[in-house]
Amino acid sequence: IYALQDPEVRTIYTQDTIDERDVSRIMTILEQKGAKAFAERMARQYSERAEYHLRQAGTDSPAHQAIGELVHLLVARDA
Repeated sequence: IYALQDPEVRTIYTQDTIDERDVSRIMTILEQKGAKAFAERMARQYSERAEYHLRQAGTDSPAHQAIGELVHLLVARDA
């Protein structure tokens, strides 16, 4: 959805077919727009919210701990 804010990307996505050159152009636009940094920021924000709500739940069960670890792993992993 972030990419579709760009008119050129929207045009490419509405084509009947997309070739390697189109994909390359979209990747360039996404890099220029800082899409990766945006996605990483959003992931951090949502993970912080998830961790907050887990703490508010006030339980320390194995399932609770596993969810917390999963949240951390998903955000910390290399893309």
